[in-house]
Amino acid sequence: MTAARDVSSLDWIGNVVDRGAHLLFDWVVEPPGTTTRERYRLFSNPVGMQRDFTQTNMRMSECLPAPSGFVARSVHAFYGSMAPEDRELFRERYTLSLWIVHKMFWESPLIAVPFQGLLFPWAADDPEFGSPAAWPRQANDMEPFPRYIPSLCQFWMELSGEPVKLESGLRFLPAMRGYLDRAVL
Repeated sequence: MTAARDVSSLDWIGNVVDRGAHLLFDWVVEPPGTTTRERYRLFSNPVGMQRDFTQTNMRMSECLPAPSGFVARSVHAFYGSMAPEDRELFRERYTLSLWIVHKMFWESPLIAVPFQGLLFPWAADDPEFGSPAAWPRQANDMEPFPRYIPSLCQFWMELSGEPVKLESGLRFLPAMRGYLDRAVL
């Protein structure tokens, strides 16, 4: 098992960004000794609402500005300065999901998301999955990518689970890695 990454600063970004890739991220932070909430809705508080680019890179609440879209290829779960026992308890009790236009497109217990990240199914450049024409289709798929988020389309990630008191506090950073689709004007 790969060791957990301490992402107290933004130096983690070079570890997951490949050439041409883009990250969407949003910190979840609670002070030491706090009991976590049952549910957190991520990507809903953009930059400017008492948040800066070290906490999120969303410029709009739950959507991407026009004319841009995003092809989500993988999800990563980073943990800041949490005690190892708090981190593992949190990972065991919580689930992370991706919602696009009120439809859940992906869900996984945090304990099942490896520290190096998890590739979404049916990634175009993974030979294991074959050609896009052979991919299983989901009802209401948008574009040929099962995890394509068009501009101005509502999306969010949800963190849900059984509340737990974390002595070291909560510092959790989910990130989606993929490709930003920007129109040439």
